[in-house]
Amino acid sequence: MFVNRFVKYLATEKGRTLTLNTVVAAGVTTFCVNYVPNTILVDKFKSLLMAYKQGDEREVPEQLQRRFGYAMDLCKCTDYEKNFLESFMTFGFDTMEIGSTKSRFGAHIGIPTNYLYDKIGDIERPDIRVRDKEIKWSSEDGITLQNSLVLTETEQVFGLARSILMVKSHKLLLESFYPPVCIMGIYGVGHYINQKMRLHGRPLGMRLCLYTILSLFGYGLYSFMKDFTQVYYETSADKKLAAIAPEFIDAGITFYDKLLKKNVALRNLIGENIYSASGNENFFLRQKSLPLTIRKSFFELKKKELEEAASATPATPTTSAS
Repeated sequence: MFVNRFVKYLATEKGRTLTLNTVVAAGVTTFCVNYVPNTILVDKFKSLLMAYKQGDEREVPEQLQRRFGYAMDLCKCTDYEKNFLESFMTFGFDTMEIGSTKSRFGAHIGIPTNYLYDKIGDIERPDIRVRDKEIKWSSEDGITLQNSLVLTETEQVFGLARSILMVKSHKLLLESFYPPVCIMGIYGVGHYINQKMRLHGRPLGMRLCLYTILSLFGYGLYSFMKDFTQVYYETSADKKLAAIAPEFIDAGITFYDKLLKKNVALRNLIGENIYSASGNENFFLRQKSLPLTIRKSFFELKKKELEEAASATPATPTTSAS
């Protein structure tokens, strides 16, 4: 049979060379899948994420451009980094980050259209649909949603600065290297075990069992490294923003509070468990990002620490008469 002949061929020297070349090709491909859209093809990638109105690209208004520039200053972006940072209007209710300032192709921050709203009356209700479903704005969840969509200027700067810090990191390069590193690592371990235990001369089922275990381990390792990197840089961004000024601690609390309320409202309006009852994103097994409740609690703790420090009065030294 063809399968048996192919299995026997893979056990030969030429077959092992073919396997190695296939693994290398898979590693290069997985690297390019994440890296190329965020570098060489970043402009085309951006065009897919841009918000349009009546067939035309939405321009970033001057008011938002000023806030974006202020956010870059808060993040201590150098003039060199500012040349590689651009903003564009995107769909949805959350900022988007593509590219990296570490790359000569630059980075782009997608600003959601709700950043255009200064008050509830500015909300473009007819244009907003969730999962192709109309929103009942008069309902309790509809009112909660529209209140959470309007952000203050400080909250908007906070959201923009948070995204800028993410594209200033080494996150893109790390996440691009994880898949090929895991693939090559698992191949190396499998090759070593095959040689050590001489599995090529044993039943195929033993090797299939080994490859299955190694594949699951490799995917688990990749998932852990990717999720850990995301959580690490999100935590780092929040810490840096909290250190800027006390008003950004308050902005962090209200910003994440509005995100949580928005998610809860969307959960109730569309009837799907994309978000938990508390407003965090639901993930199966993995933790792809830091829960919003934890991010909000971090700023609440920082505010409490500031209040305690302000209320604490230093003891006045007393001098005794000689």
